Amino acid sequence: MASSKARQVKQREPAPRGRPESLITTLKAIAMIGLIGLGIVGLAITLFGENGVADDLFTRLMDPKSRVSIASLIVPVALVLILTYIIKNQVRRSSEKSLAEVLGSMAMYAMMCVGLYFLYHLITVGTLA
Repeated sequence: MASSKARQVKQREPAPRGRPESLITTLKAIAMIGLIGLGIVGLAITLFGENGVADDLFTRLMDPKSRVSIASLIVPVALVLILTYIIKNQVRRSSEKSLAEVLGSMAMYAMMCVGLYFLYHLITVGTLA
């Protein structure tokens, strides 16, 4: 049952009209967007580039001698669904924020971590792939 009381979500007050955000806040936002963009580009290159994961998986699926089957693809999907269910229930029990807000923040921070990985890979190896 949903409670009749609407949840109050604390939101950050915007800067007063005529006053810009602070330099630190702006630089932090630029760094976050950069890491998220690097994560998206790195994943796209890894998945769909030449000799990427998607190409390799498709080749293995179409090869009759390969051991990879459609059934082996169901297991990761099932694990992701179970993990999503567990996270959703934990968030509902312990958070005062809405589920969408928490999951959105988790997705953002996860993509930032992926971006950090690809940044490290870019610095050490010299390529994203």
